[in-house]
Amino acid sequence: MNVMDVSAFKAFARIDWSPAQQAFWNAFEAQTERHTACGVEQRLWNKQVLLDVAMKPGDRLALECLSAYATTKGHGGRAMAWLLNLAEKYGQVVTLTALPMGAPGNPLADEDALRAWYGRRGFSAIPGTEGGMRRLPQAMMQGLQL
Repeated sequence: MNVMDVSAFKAFARIDWSPAQQAFWNAFEAQTERHTACGVEQRLWNKQVLLDVAMKPGDRLALECLSAYATTKGHGGRAMAWLLNLAEKYGQVVTLTALPMGAPGNPLADEDALRAWYGRRGFSAIPGTEGGMRRLPQAMMQGLQL
């Protein structure tokens, strides 16, 4: 690792998290179970949905993965609602990349359907990105409208 790599790593280190990010993470960990598969640590919500969340600078979190064990049963939507409520409570911007996956016939295997699914949950496209979306906390949205 060169010096630049080390500083980039430190920028995301837990020690640099804001108090709001630390509070979010503490609540997130308390309400989910640790789950490791293929060397990747994720969190299991309600024994139904795997979540991979990374904290980023600026009171922002990146949802890297949301994967329900049983699709088309509403578990993913409930997990997303729970995560967004938690992010809202702690003032966190949520970002993600809308990447369709799953078997044909799964409604979210279609890119337009997936973007619409996220859009119904308050996400909007990030200009200049391929599939990038974000959801701002309500307090931040109200501040932008003033």
